[in-house]
Amino acid sequence: MSKQIMRMRAWHYIFDIKEIYKKLHNKEISLQEGAKQISDKINKELLPLVEKEFPNLVSQLKEVPENFQFLASNDEVDVEEFDSVMEDFYNWADLKPIINGARIKLCWINTF
Repeated sequence: MSKQIMRMRAWHYIFDIKEIYKKLHNKEISLQEGAKQISDKINKELLPLVEKEFPNLVSQLKEVPENFQFLASNDEVDVEEFDSVMEDFYNWADLKPIINGARIKLCWINTF
């Protein structure tokens, strides 16, 4: 398991993108680059775990990096568009599948 993907009691996964958010906040990278980095990280680290453990939730998750990739390829991205895709990601992360007999939120997205 990746160091960036951990488990905690209230959430099944923790997905850490705080370094990407820090670079966005400090204007070290553009919204397009931030969208690309988040998409790549989801595809590399989170999606394989979800495919293995929750195959019924994969199609919803796959939409998120696809939407981030769309933003990454767009010359004119504004904060509202980026935030809209993040909201979709948060909504997916807040799903509560039954894990070991209990409903637990799926994923904490660590941005700060």
